[in-house]
Amino acid sequence: MCLLLIATVVLASTGVTPWWVIAPPVVLLAGYLALLRAARQIDAERRSMHAQRARTPAPADDEDAEVIPLSATAEQDELYDQYTDAGLRAVGD
Repeated sequence: MCLLLIATVVLASTGVTPWWVIAPPVVLLAGYLALLRAARQIDAERRSMHAQRARTPAPADDEDAEVIPLSATAEQDELYDQYTDAGLRAVGD
């Protein structure tokens, strides 16, 4: 990126190309530097958030979770099967 800018400045200063040829590389370099600055700022914010999370201890669980036995509820539920009755069929069967 910097080489492109230097090359266009050299070519424009020697008169090989017009002066306005310098504009696109300057805009590209400025945009790239702005993008790098924003990325650096975002990385710094993420690092500080991560450091804050590491410093704060996790809340202690005072109560245990309620365990629901699934086998007992599965036996109580009546499941519907469309193929149990010989006369009932799904569409397209």
